[in-house]
Amino acid sequence: MVDEQLFERASQNHVVGHTPHLGAPPAKLPSLASITTRMKLAEERYSNLAKRNQITEESLLSFEHDIKAELRTLTRQTVDLRKRMNEINQKVDSILGELNSVVRKHEFAVIDRYIDMWQPMQFLTRDEAKRIIADIRMTDTKKVVPPDKSTTY
Repeated sequence: MVDEQLFERASQNHVVGHTPHLGAPPAKLPSLASITTRMKLAEERYSNLAKRNQITEESLLSFEHDIKAELRTLTRQTVDLRKRMNEINQKVDSILGELNSVVRKHEFAVIDRYIDMWQPMQFLTRDEAKRIIADIRMTDTKKVVPPDKSTTY
């Protein structure tokens, strides 16, 4: 805005074919001090913008680094979870395979009826059979009739 005002002032005072001389009155030409001040302000603004830009870039780079690290962590965790899921699926498949070979409830009921009918607890054990045989032998040897004494030869 200030530059536009200066340009307008300079163009109003300019006459065609007439060049302003160096010794122009100070009121009509901007002073060197004001130009220097404006230049310094512009340089400071540019410097501040450059610093802001650099800080923003550094912040973005740091953010990008953090995001990449988080992405690597998530990727590792995803791979780990997939491995665990595969292990769990294998175990479930193994359990299902074993369950397929297990006796079903209705098959078990049939076996239970046969056991009740046969009553295997009433069966004779080997030890009991040996004892009974031994008892019978003992009683048979006692029943052997001794020879009659009345008959003599």
